[in-house]
Amino acid sequence: MDAALRLLATATSITTEDIAREAGVGRATVFRHFDSQDALFAAAGERAFTAAGEALAAAELDRGSVESAARRAIDTLISLSTEYAALAASMTLGDELANHRADELLTPVAALITRGQRDGVIEQDMPARWLVDVLADLSFSAAFRGHGRSAEEQADLVERTFWQGARHQQRGDG
Repeated sequence: MDAALRLLATATSITTEDIAREAGVGRATVFRHFDSQDALFAAAGERAFTAAGEALAAAELDRGSVESAARRAIDTLISLSTEYAALAASMTLGDELANHRADELLTPVAALITRGQRDGVIEQDMPARWLVDVLADLSFSAAFRGHGRSAEEQADLVERTFWQGARHQQRGDG
């Protein structure tokens, strides 16, 4: 499983032979643990979702200011996207189970956005779910496309982009 995750972090097209070689075992050993390559990838995906959930929980998005928690969310999402980019990119866009798991995974981010809206830091006229998706998609794109920037530079750009669109603006009475 760890061999599959290591390979999926760098390549979207891998074979069972590649996984066996990375793990230092024979192909038959891989199939003794998993009925098929699809079963292996499903198990790897499940492990990735679990690790991602643990990382977001460790970021303690319910602590501190909305702005500082949002930065921790961005840092965590970029790190996760970098680590699991190939696996995430290989997921079928319309895969209902993957979408449900992603929604479940992003629950702490959704709570952060809702808190920001409640506290008047984030625009209330923007749907919270949409803002969660925007933040996650910006982070994924930054990590996946990077353009030679460090993780910190990527996070700075995501943070600036997000806040320029989502920060609550005081409007005059006209």
